[in-house]
Amino acid sequence: MMFRVGVNLIERQDFSEVNDHEDGFGIGASIGYRKHFPLKKGQILAAFNTDVWNEWIDWENNISPIDETSGTTYTLVLQPWLETGYFTGVNKSSLQYGLTAGFGREINVITDGREVAQGWILSLLLHFQYIFKPH
Repeated sequence: MMFRVGVNLIERQDFSEVNDHEDGFGIGASIGYRKHFPLKKGQILAAFNTDVWNEWIDWENNISPIDETSGTTYTLVLQPWLETGYFTGVNKSSLQYGLTAGFGREINVITDGREVAQGWILSLLLHFQYIFKPH
């Protein structure tokens, strides 16, 4: 079982099909299941996670001095995704670091303001984690 909290920095550039430009930030938490498989000095990771994010997205359309529109939208986002990667330890401590890749879906559950992008997502993440081991 896995639980984490985090910050999501958003820079969609021109990937949004809804607005010309979107950027912002979010805070949220994840719950999921992770399985580690030993490989040499580290571990392969297979995981399923579900994130919930509170996001504030600044958007702009028709970026020109004459007919520009802009604003901020709040969204509550549900983000189920699959993740795989490789972790290794720091010496013999419980501190680990790893690189993971993920694939999932971003679903805007609540939207207050103009519609903003949602859809399929890919992620590449650098992790630092501490493993709590029962005595």
